[in-house]
Amino acid sequence: MSRYFTFADYRRFGDRHGYDYRADPRDLRDDQWVGRGEMHEQTLRGGLSLIATDVCNRVGYTATAEQRPGLSIRMMLDGQVDVQVPQREAFSLRAGTAMTSHHREPVEMRGVHPGSVRLRGVSLRIPAEFDVDLLQQPALQQALQGSEGGCRHWAIPHTLVPALSQLFDSPWQGDLDALWREGLALQILAVGLQADDLHGATTRTLRAGQHARLERVRDFLREDPSHEHSLVELAQIACMSPSSLRRHFVQQYGCSVFDYLHEQRMHHAEQGLRERGWSVEQAAAATGYRHPSNFAAAFRKRFGLVPSRWRTGPSKVG
Repeated sequence: MSRYFTFADYRRFGDRHGYDYRADPRDLRDDQWVGRGEMHEQTLRGGLSLIATDVCNRVGYTATAEQRPGLSIRMMLDGQVDVQVPQREAFSLRAGTAMTSHHREPVEMRGVHPGSVRLRGVSLRIPAEFDVDLLQQPALQQALQGSEGGCRHWAIPHTLVPALSQLFDSPWQGDLDALWREGLALQILAVGLQADDLHGATTRTLRAGQHARLERVRDFLREDPSHEHSLVELAQIACMSPSSLRRHFVQQYGCSVFDYLHEQRMHHAEQGLRERGWSVEQAAAATGYRHPSNFAAAFRKRFGLVPSRWRTGPSKVG
């Protein structure tokens, strides 16, 4: 069930799961809601922890985790978090991507969460003391007991997304729901243990100059979100074939060309509604939507509120 969260709620969640949340003090009035949505936490057999969150954040914040020994899988369904982990370059965990990290010693990780964004994701945590004999999987044993830690950034298989989405509206009840969630947790674990790193693929395929051309495409999408962009037109800007642009864009940025365009359109509309006083019709036109009703539906799916409500929003925790 959807509810409103204060920053104190976030900190209590952080205390349970090892996160330290920080934000601009000016955004942290005690009576002001900072997020709206839902959180589901469940402990499964053997100590596995499955968490599903779907929250629209009104303010930005930074979450620093003292990553305890064990294995963690974080999957992003909507939104974006900029991630900093030791011994690898920072990257953006975007919609449709995930990360797997495993360490034998405590490691500090940091995630920068933007404001005015809907974040919907699923996390699975396997503690270092998990009894690997329960599953008899050598890959899991190596991740938990091997001498080297690691972090991989990977693409979520499309076939897994519908099941992940059902975590927020389970078709099951009682003991059957617990059994279903445990089964899904095992699917997440299997995928997270064997998925290929997106950045490894990028290193092999991108040649000198291709990154700059991809950046031109990104800049074009960001600067003119109302334009009716086509893959052929964007491929010409990148001096690539449409299929090469599609492949390299996902490898470089962790999302498709048009997923990125949609994100830019929603961000542009959110700013216009909140800062410039746009009407719903103005926001729709400024983001390439011919029909305000279609824009309103997309905006609500993205942020969890209809555009007219987002312009002001409730000021109290409800």
